[in-house]
Amino acid sequence: MTTTPLRKVAFLDTNVLHFVDLYLRRAKDHCLFPFGGDVAAAKKHLSATIENKRLKSSLNKGLNVVAHLQSTNIHVEYSAVSELEMMEGRARGKAIEKAATEGIPGRIWSRFVDHEVGDRLRDTDLTAIRTAVEGLGPLLDEAGIDAAAGRADRTRDVLELAWDVMELVYMSVIDSVIYAGALVAEADQVISDDGYLKKTVNRLRTETSLREARRRLESRIAAVLSREPGSNIALPDAIGIPGGGR
Repeated sequence: MTTTPLRKVAFLDTNVLHFVDLYLRRAKDHCLFPFGGDVAAAKKHLSATIENKRLKSSLNKGLNVVAHLQSTNIHVEYSAVSELEMMEGRARGKAIEKAATEGIPGRIWSRFVDHEVGDRLRDTDLTAIRTAVEGLGPLLDEAGIDAAAGRADRTRDVLELAWDVMELVYMSVIDSVIYAGALVAEADQVISDDGYLKKTVNRLRTETSLREARRRLESRIAAVLSREPGSNIALPDAIGIPGGGR
């Protein structure tokens, strides 16, 4: 009897999800890989048409991640909190765009607090932002990438494990939720452009001095996922952007 090998799971952090979203939107508009042409043609297009170095780097990172996911038989998941972070980023960006048209100096709007952002946004702005972020799922599907946000019915499990993670090793609140989401998804790898998150995830998996923390975390994962005590729990490793940002 032939058995089908289990598909690997990759979990994307917010930055990587943003790079993928940014690239796929441009790729669709210009019929680039994976909607048309190959990776080499897409890189040539970005090199020839994008002058801003930071934007070019972000687009290339998105392209490299998409190419990696396309070339492997892998299921992709990401946290719903990443979608909320992307909505917040778009909202702040829209407010700054409006501030620029008001003639407000950059040294002032770069330090906007929440009410200064909110005061500049209309209901229609926020609705358009939500629609844009919600469009990522269908765009990933159209690109041939098997991806989904973490299941809503596992939110409690994610939050429980986020508490456990923060008890064992320091992470920001958002990073702890993203890492806990990867644990609940039983991901094989976390793809991240965050150096501290990558380092911490890999330290938890391999560092001798964290052996006891690792044992406690594996025990909590087994309990949250309703595994038998002593079940073999594999923590994910963390990798950066495949191929870098060029």
